[in-house]
Amino acid sequence: MLKTCPTCGKLHRINEVCPVQQQHRIEYLKRVNQKRKAERNSEADHFRNTKKWQRKRKQILSRDLCMCRVCFLLENKITTGSLNVHHIEPLSNNFDKRLDDKNLITLCRFHHEKAESGEISADTLRGLIKMKLKIT
Repeated sequence: MLKTCPTCGKLHRINEVCPVQQQHRIEYLKRVNQKRKAERNSEADHFRNTKKWQRKRKQILSRDLCMCRVCFLLENKITTGSLNVHHIEPLSNNFDKRLDDKNLITLCRFHHEKAESGEISADTLRGLIKMKLKIT
């Protein structure tokens, strides 16, 4: 069975990874990793290993019902795997907001990468925090 690739437009087998798409992904991850390395500092690194952060992280995951808010509220799907707690305003910009509930949101890996790269705006994420999560 074949599928059309959204990246290159060619047909590929359904279980085949497009080489162009794979190369784009590698380049994207390199840029993200370079940005993260540049932003990291010893204070932020130390914070991520504290019990305070681990407790707050668990609290935010619980508040968000252990699912990605973007997936649930914007895409009407439930994603519970590969979750991260994201700082909307990065630690490098405002370390004082590191434990602020209004600055923290649960995201899946895909949306976390989009938020880190700026593809999902901080205002959008802040709006999602204000919305109630209700599963019916």
